[in-house]
Amino acid sequence: MAPHSNPKRPTLLAIVTVAEIFAAAKLTPCGPVPWGAPIPEKRPGVYLIQVDGVTVYISKTKRPLAQRLREFYGHKYGNRAPHRGGQLLLTLPGERSVYWAATDHFRIAEHLMLQAFAAAHGQLPIANRAIRERAAN
Repeated sequence: MAPHSNPKRPTLLAIVTVAEIFAAAKLTPCGPVPWGAPIPEKRPGVYLIQVDGVTVYISKTKRPLAQRLREFYGHKYGNRAPHRGGQLLLTLPGERSVYWAATDHFRIAEHLMLQAFAAAHGQLPIANRAIRERAAN
């Protein structure tokens, strides 16, 4: 019996890298930049946030990436605006890093990136899960 099919052993999930998550959408990531650092991207796209090297949030924006991330940097936890989605990551201790890629197909790209993460980890990133759980209630 192969180790991964042994019912007495827990299944170990593969860890998916930032590059692999973006590659699922046929994109190459830019970054990382530290949390709070401006990015020079004026086009829409997708972005991924890590805390201490762990992916905690994947999202999209139809507005310029630089603008959306600037809003997120200034967001206060609990406020509805300017960036309520993913705000759980603001409560996580550690060093935050941001990766991004410009694309006009941001909805499809986000979906593919979330699928790649979930396939490797068995669930969505923690800040994305909080959004889905809130929407379900």
